[in-house]
Amino acid sequence: MNFDGTRLVEASPETTWNAIAEPATFLGFIPVVHEISTQSSGEILARCVFPLGLGNLQLNARVKCVEHTPCESARFAGTALGDGIHVSFDNSILLIATPDPNSTTLRWTASVVLRGPVVGMAQHVAPLLVSQQIDTAFAAFVSHLGSV
Repeated sequence: MNFDGTRLVEASPETTWNAIAEPATFLGFIPVVHEISTQSSGEILARCVFPLGLGNLQLNARVKCVEHTPCESARFAGTALGDGIHVSFDNSILLIATPDPNSTTLRWTASVVLRGPVVGMAQHVAPLLVSQQIDTAFAAFVSHLGSV
């Protein structure tokens, strides 16, 4: 599954970059993320719980910044494991300066691959769940930066 989007942030590129450069900050805006810890290696561990009507799907995720250019772009990659599911993801964020020095355009892409026996049952619902999580997280992130 591939997702992309653009958001205008009412914050300078530097302020926006400072929030993006700390992955735990952004992960905290994703509704299904319940616990976040940063390892000495820079890797972020997150416990995620997806409510699915008849119960919850719990995943343990590992996220790492694999590439970055300060105040310009960042790429995060990782995996998440749960009962009957393996998720791999690769996300890129590009910061684009606007004529207003107090705003920034964020352009992002996300590639998500689901594997495992649970995927067959969730293949029609998964894109909607992932899309909702991304939209909610970016809305909260943009709102947070606007209040910084």
